[in-house]
Amino acid sequence: MISIKTSTMEFVSLLTKVVTNVFPQAAVAGTKIPFIIYRRNTISNLNSKDSIYQSDIAFDIDIVTESYMDGLEYLDSLLDKLQRVSIDNPTYNYHITIDSVADMFDEQQELFIQRVGCTLQVSR
Repeated sequence: MISIKTSTMEFVSLLTKVVTNVFPQAAVAGTKIPFIIYRRNTISNLNSKDSIYQSDIAFDIDIVTESYMDGLEYLDSLLDKLQRVSIDNPTYNYHITIDSVADMFDEQQELFIQRVGCTLQVSR
């Protein structure tokens, strides 16, 4: 069986190469900007008669910055790392597909958000 916990931790280690402050679901109050928030949306499994041999894990990644241009710089760095994914794990093979990219502005907190939707494919 493919470990969702291990796969998520490997994915988060990749995100920390872009920005060191990375949080699931929401950032801690008072967190220094920039930071990343990630959410796991769905998990789809492909099975054989013996076990699961592939899992597709969909994530949303929000890069939060104080300026639009800073957000674009971090976005470029993130997309580069996701497209050249290199996760050193002898048990699983990883592949990442970028599904969507969007930008937003949080008027209440005056923060810029670059959102990336992606799918992490994990197989044996």
